[in-house]
Amino acid sequence: MAGAAAYERRSSATGPGASCFSTNLKPTKLANGTGVQVADDLKANERVDVDPRDGSFKERSKK
Repeated sequence: MAGAAAYERRSSATGPGASCFSTNLKPTKLANGTGVQVADDLKANERVDVDPRDGSFKERSKK
């Protein structure tokens, strides 16, 4: 069975993060209004890839 492709969304607002050297997650709201946990050092308006199976953050978009 082939894996599901990720879809791209833009982060609209991010919550406070810890350190820029950590690998923690923080809450953010995507441009479509969906909440997701993203990498701690993600900035507002960065594009991210989201796993469509469970809506989880995969990585920053390479597009």
